[in-house]
Amino acid sequence: MKSLFFIPRTLFAVLSVSQVVHGLSASQLGNSRYEPAVGKSTTELEKTLPPVVSTVDFGQDKFVNLFLPANSRQFAEKAEKGAKITTQDGRGDVVWPAGFSLSRLIAHCPSLVDGKNVLELGCGLGAASAAACKYARPNHVALSDRDKSSLALAYASCVQLQRSRSSVSRCCMDWSDPTTWPAQDYNVLLAADVLYEKASINPLVCVLQHYLCNNDDDNAKRAVIVDPIHQVNRDAFCFAAYKAGLEVEQEIFPGSPDLMLLSVYQFA
Repeated sequence: MKSLFFIPRTLFAVLSVSQVVHGLSASQLGNSRYEPAVGKSTTELEKTLPPVVSTVDFGQDKFVNLFLPANSRQFAEKAEKGAKITTQDGRGDVVWPAGFSLSRLIAHCPSLVDGKNVLELGCGLGAASAAACKYARPNHVALSDRDKSSLALAYASCVQLQRSRSSVSRCCMDWSDPTTWPAQDYNVLLAADVLYEKASINPLVCVLQHYLCNNDDDNAKRAVIVDPIHQVNRDAFCFAAYKAGLEVEQEIFPGSPDLMLLSVYQFA
């Protein structure tokens, strides 16, 4: 069995801070207007990006700024009352607890992605990629999602708000359609809360197998997934991964007993 990855003990206190994150609340919504970074703006982004920016705080003076969708404010009042912020399809426009914890882990343990080619699967608003862009030095960061509007926001957050020192790309990716998968080679795949649909398990495993298998250095590539501990599809995912030649290690996320930390890699 391989070690998941090293998390310095000094970070356990940071990661153990109890934070209930159902979404981005009204108190987190900033009033900043969108101002394109010189050399980064495009006509498409200027038309689609809303003038709303939120700061997501990871503790110990670490944070990322994210662009939010235009309808975020109308859900903010509900969030203040303890309800989850949702959209019509209930996905993409919220930083859920699993995504928040993955992003915070990267912000406080950047060595996880330093020098790597990183692909975030189902990026939503791109908090994990934003943390990688701001606090680590990955070789390249690729954001992927099937929702084009969320993908545009996530990409802009990385290249404009974080002023990434790494190259950043985006891809509208359908796990069921290999023709939409990025052609680049990746060392680290990141994902959070991606096992909630049973129908997506096998396509997700195919994606992981594609990027993680046929690897000469079996220590070089892995996927890191954060998932709610009571996720009913996790066993099915682990079994499908095993059949595809992948090994899945699981442990409770440090300081978050409601979340599981999964590391996926090719069998040695």
